[in-house]
Amino acid sequence: MPILIQKKCPTCGGKLELISSNKYECRCCHNVYEMNEGNTSLYDSLQAASTFRESLNFKQAEMLYKNMLKKYADDDLSDVYWNLLLCEQRVMFETDQYGEQFPSFYDIVPADIDDSEYYSKAMEYAQEYDTAKLISFMNLANKMKEAKNKYRTIKNTTKPYDIFICFKKSSLTDPAKLTGDYQLAMELYNNLSKDYQVFFSERSLNNIVVREYEPNIYHALYTSKIMLVICSDIDYLNSQWVRNEWSRFKMMSNTTAQAKSIIPIFRNNFTPEQLPYEIRSCQGIMDNMSLLYNLTQAVSDILRPVDKQAELAEKLKAEMQEQMKAQMEALKQQFAAQNSQFAAQRKEVYQSPAMPNWQGGNPAVSSKPIAHANAKYVVPYGTKEIIKEQLRNSIKLTSGVIPDTVTRIGDNAFYECFNLKSIILPMSVRSIGNYAFYKCTQLAQISIPDSVISIGTSVFGGCSELISITVSQGNTKYHGSNNCIIETATRTLVAGCKNSRIPEDGSVRSIGNGAFRNCVSLTNVTIPKSVKIISDYAFSECSELTSINFRGTKKEWKNIRKEPYWDLYAGKYTVHCTDGDLKKSIFQ
Repeated sequence: MPILIQKKCPTCGGKLELISSNKYECRCCHNVYEMNEGNTSLYDSLQAASTFRESLNFKQAEMLYKNMLKKYADDDLSDVYWNLLLCEQRVMFETDQYGEQFPSFYDIVPADIDDSEYYSKAMEYAQEYDTAKLISFMNLANKMKEAKNKYRTIKNTTKPYDIFICFKKSSLTDPAKLTGDYQLAMELYNNLSKDYQVFFSERSLNNIVVREYEPNIYHALYTSKIMLVICSDIDYLNSQWVRNEWSRFKMMSNTTAQAKSIIPIFRNNFTPEQLPYEIRSCQGIMDNMSLLYNLTQAVSDILRPVDKQAELAEKLKAEMQEQMKAQMEALKQQFAAQNSQFAAQRKEVYQSPAMPNWQGGNPAVSSKPIAHANAKYVVPYGTKEIIKEQLRNSIKLTSGVIPDTVTRIGDNAFYECFNLKSIILPMSVRSIGNYAFYKCTQLAQISIPDSVISIGTSVFGGCSELISITVSQGNTKYHGSNNCIIETATRTLVAGCKNSRIPEDGSVRSIGNGAFRNCVSLTNVTIPKSVKIISDYAFSECSELTSINFRGTKKEWKNIRKEPYWDLYAGKYTVHCTDGDLKKSIFQ
């Protein structure tokens, strides 16, 4: 029997070795082929068709194999029918580290192998021409059946994946050495797995026997909506295992109904032009300080578009409810003002004809923000709420008087009142909105009264001169400690300043959203071991932050759940742990 000039096995694609003057044996399936000079036409045709099959063009390869059935009708067609079976089943045979062949599926077709006409014909010809090949076909077919059966079991017992991370683990020159791609893949997994089902071979195949790797990998490829391909070296991308993964995922993205996206991650000056042509059109992301932020946004846009719409609808609904509530409150105040002698009962300070910024009329919630307040602004007595952005950007404002009728200070109420130096919150205030005193850069001290039961995010963000924050001892929702405001029940630090020292008595478990946001004067902070969560924007824009002293080990620091933007635009800090230091990393 003749043999391919390229010395590749027609049965499994394995390498052939010369064992005598005209005989070759496959290293993998051990089939023996004889090459007689001048009789290589069929095998040349097989090689040409295999080129299409190996490039995953199964339909073109299948057409060529069918042409061979007519052209070489008088020859041994066992290999032709066998390759038609492989095209039908969408399978390629790969060689593992032990030199054994295993089937790599590009789709799981419904038709069983035993019911395939191609398999029956391959067995029929092999039985007539070469019984050794018959045994080889049976062994390889059994491997395919076993893999398909295991896949069906895995499909019913394993959760679908969201993200598949494709990377080269070992160096090409030194297999014992781990690549930088592996380190990056590990860091991406540690961050993304907090919110998504991520396939990372190092973890996902842990405790799984080798023979079950393939069906588990197939399940991950088939169910994942996103593949992250770590790109640093073209040889890595074209290595057997890496190319196998991204090429299969690419093919599935073209043949399955489920939308799939490949996102290359470029590192070590790798450029998009260097990508294999099959994935050159995929939009990638550079490995820089913004990688995690950009990647999180891209992943969220792909995996959670419905969630975003629902979130927007919920936000609009809440805003409408808030507006309706404010309107109802305004109507109630108007009705009360018209049916009482409220003005006569005002306190003496509010009866003065020289009162600054007196607007007269209804003391209820103002209908629009006050663009420019004078140096001292006295809120009219009877006002219930300082509405959203009412005094925003009042750059002349240096102090404010709030009457004890005000119960709520709205979002952004004193936002960017750059010269505001003092303000006293009365015992009537129950709620302080988001960014209420944001960037009040001259504000030096603030005291939270007993009455406050709600404090928003980033309330004192950017208050660079704030040095004293206290909470009245009678407050049942919050307490103060070391210039920190702490929500007692949840053990959440909601606001701090440059003079804050996070308590180390276990009273703080999480650092809240925007707690130290834009605290540009903060250069170092000590975080106790009790902290398990650091929320978004907690230390965002701490541009001078150089040192974080953590009262635990490096492993414990990495185990803290850090939300994606917790240190966005923060300084180049070093985390000093009890067992060593960690430099700032977007993957911590």
